[in-house]
Amino acid sequence: MSQILKGGCYCGGTTYTIAIPDKLPQVVGTPHKVPTSILDHCGKCRKTSGSLFQAWIVVPKPWITITYKYKEGSGGKLVEFQSSAHGTRSFCGACGTNLFYDSSKKKAMVEDMDGVVYLVNVTIGSLDEESLTHVELVKPKLHVWWDHGIGWIKEAFTTAGQGFGGLAKYPTGDVRQSPEELI
Repeated sequence: MSQILKGGCYCGGTTYTIAIPDKLPQVVGTPHKVPTSILDHCGKCRKTSGSLFQAWIVVPKPWITITYKYKEGSGGKLVEFQSSAHGTRSFCGACGTNLFYDSSKKKAMVEDMDGVVYLVNVTIGSLDEESLTHVELVKPKLHVWWDHGIGWIKEAFTTAGQGFGGLAKYPTGDVRQSPEELI
């Protein structure tokens, strides 16, 4: 029996499932098991995501099944962009949702899998809400490209017990209330 994570793009034209075995396999030669969830601070991920860092869940490519549900003429399916000599980013061709990062350099031996497999980064934010409740699988466990991160973001991650905790917390996108009214 395996756990299934589900996700997809904003418009629903591209959906995917990730089938994760009950016993999480080790990536040979590393201290990590897959899936591994990470926060990526590299400049390319920052630019392509439009965010200050990118949250990924890293899984073997054979675990991913992609389904397309595009209407005729929607310009759908995945659009690939080669962002480096070794890396390809995949976005929904209709709504533009950032979904995957695949690198020809990111291959490994994974316990209980035959031969070398490619490891694919899947955007955690594209997971369905129900899949995000699998905290043990999707909660980031490490930062990568830390030296490339934005100073004040890194400071927020390293300020013991504070982080972004001091920011006003609006229950919706309506910010007309004063922060004092939220208490």
